[in-house]
Amino acid sequence: MRRYATADRVTRRKKSTGEDRAGAVLIAVLAITALAAAITLEIAALVRVDGERIRSERDRLQAELYARDGLLAARLLLAADRNGRDDLLEPWAQPLNLSRPGAKVAVRIRDTNRFFPIHTLVKPDGRLDIARRDQLERLFALLARPHNLADRIADFIDPDDAPLANGAERDRYFAQDPPTLPNNRPLYHLSELGRVLGMTDEIDSDLVARLTLFGSGSVNVNTAKPDVLAALAPSLTLADAGRIHSQARLHPFNAVEDVKPYTDLTDEEFAELAPYLSVSSDAYLVTATAKKGRAKVTLTAVLKRSPNGDLLLEREEIR
Repeated sequence: MRRYATADRVTRRKKSTGEDRAGAVLIAVLAITALAAAITLEIAALVRVDGERIRSERDRLQAELYARDGLLAARLLLAADRNGRDDLLEPWAQPLNLSRPGAKVAVRIRDTNRFFPIHTLVKPDGRLDIARRDQLERLFALLARPHNLADRIADFIDPDDAPLANGAERDRYFAQDPPTLPNNRPLYHLSELGRVLGMTDEIDSDLVARLTLFGSGSVNVNTAKPDVLAALAPSLTLADAGRIHSQARLHPFNAVEDVKPYTDLTDEEFAELAPYLSVSSDAYLVTATAKKGRAKVTLTAVLKRSPNGDLLLEREEIR
């Protein structure tokens, strides 16, 4: 009797041990299954992220190609324009919208000769161009900016350390907190004007929209704003400039001398103004923005027209 009880206990113990082992195995299987599921989900997430990254990079590369296609279209428009005049009624001056597979490209061309050529403020030999300084002062006055900014800009870009009457050179910059230094070289980008002493609060879209660093230096009467034209000579009033601007929008000028009847200038006054004017342009700012999927690429380029009419790429930026 006692032997049977012992055997029964042994049987129950074995059965219990087997059940425990089975339970442990089941728990292990469930844990492995859960881990495998977690790993699978993580891999799927990584694949999804990599897939999105690949698609995003693909869209960006395609958008860049389409933006370059927009630049090519701009070059073709400008190359076809050989009438010896540049005005706002011509095809190149109109917005250009291109459709590409799954993408849109917006192209805009602006001649830089419509702006004031701030790069002519200092001559190639490093000396101040007084006539240009006076013109820039008049432009600042027309835009309600401090007149001394012209000297400040000239000192910022000229190579010497001798300050002009209303300017500032190395010692003034170094005394700032924190200390800075003037460029003492030509500007590469208009944003550098923000480093000119006293210019921090004066830089805005109205001012930048009237300045350029490109072109031969002449101002195109067919495309310039009235205040840019009026800045070129003290005898040219804003009213005169307004009449020139209005006429150019309706019937563009074919020669600089055709401008005089729309002003009140004497022959001597117009003779002093004429060298700063033109009816055509020799540099163009092209902006081509392409959108593909979530990608957006903007290509900005400056094209320079050579004396024989070829369009040369002077600068290019992509963002």
